[in-house]
Amino acid sequence: MKKRLLYGALVPFLLSVLLAACGGDSASGSKALVLRQFDPPAEIGGLQKAVEAWNSAHADIPVRIETVTTDSTNQYTREVQAGGGPDIMQLGFVSTRDLAKSQLLTNLDSLIKSSPPGKGIDDFLGTDLATYNGSVYAIPWTVDTFTMAYQSAAFEQAGITAFPTTWDEFFTVAQKLTKDGRYGFCFPAASSADSGIWFLLNYYLWSNGKSLVEKGSDGTYQVGASAEDLTQAINYFNTFIQKGINPKSTLGIAAYSDAQLVNQVAQGSCAIGFFPPQTFRQAQKQSGGKLQTAPVPGGTKTRISHLGGRVLGINPHTKYPKEAWQFLNYLLSAQTFKTYDQYPAQKSLFDELKFDKAEQGYVEALPKAITFNNYISSPVKVSSLQAMSCLQFGAAASGQKTVQRAGADLLASLKQALADAK
Repeated sequence: MKKRLLYGALVPFLLSVLLAACGGDSASGSKALVLRQFDPPAEIGGLQKAVEAWNSAHADIPVRIETVTTDSTNQYTREVQAGGGPDIMQLGFVSTRDLAKSQLLTNLDSLIKSSPPGKGIDDFLGTDLATYNGSVYAIPWTVDTFTMAYQSAAFEQAGITAFPTTWDEFFTVAQKLTKDGRYGFCFPAASSADSGIWFLLNYYLWSNGKSLVEKGSDGTYQVGASAEDLTQAINYFNTFIQKGINPKSTLGIAAYSDAQLVNQVAQGSCAIGFFPPQTFRQAQKQSGGKLQTAPVPGGTKTRISHLGGRVLGINPHTKYPKEAWQFLNYLLSAQTFKTYDQYPAQKSLFDELKFDKAEQGYVEALPKAITFNNYISSPVKVSSLQAMSCLQFGAAASGQKTVQRAGADLLASLKQALADAK
């Protein structure tokens, strides 16, 4: 009987805890909101300052930051399905559509129409991944990409006055920098499914007007590159390894943030690295401020990299949608980014805000970067595209296959994946 009574009392209590996260009235009658984010606590000092400034100016709409692990969409899904969850949720670009399909995010069309965010929705990068069935379900908040990080002193010593703008020039420069125990360009080259070589291979293909898969004029997806194109991309980066420009030890490294890579670039045993902003800052700190950045080189068509980032969505169960929208717009503003050490998704803020001179590569690259929307919209999972690409590159780099065979096998794998997905 006691157990039954305890259980009966516990269920309402747990339910109240779950629902309390989704807004609530404080004792003073204010409309309290919860912002859930997944960056490490050590990286959100600037965000906390921005929220503190908001709370000082909006005592009637206090906001509390809730920090969770990176992969928290499953947790959010369970909470919203039970009527709970945070009022405002930080999400990765790729999470928006799945949540929108399940009606786990607020359709923002009416809010955008009545009170456009920033200088208007068209001023934001990455909106292609924030929409579903023509409606906006999240607003792009912060963005990132990869750039080349390099030791300017090494360039000066080699008599190189400017960072190369094309892939051909880049190879020549990296080869010239490879001397006296220093490597010219260090990048992750493992064959594992999550290897960082994936990004470089795509940048090379995209810059030459090619793609692993693309949508045809008839609306169906097809391979967007020939065996020759794929072989050329694999061979380009494989040559860095075969010529000793990138150490063979990187064949065992998958993560772009691997400590070995970061340390080698920071200490100068590698002249050039390949990092997103947070990893670059780690290397810059270790180097004592000796690093600079530049956009990745370009091909015959363009100079391009991928656009990653996070969006902000509103819980459909929030008690205060207008107040949540008001606070969300504050998070998008220059005032937030003056303390929050991230790059804004709103393009006009790039002219309004000041950025570290060493990070100008990101400032130049981000407005031109593109999302993986083309791959995400295809019938083949992005993770599968990445796995088969890294596998074939690794096979060529380790000598198990010729680059020609690796290119042909990658083409065959892509065609088979598309056929299986029909």
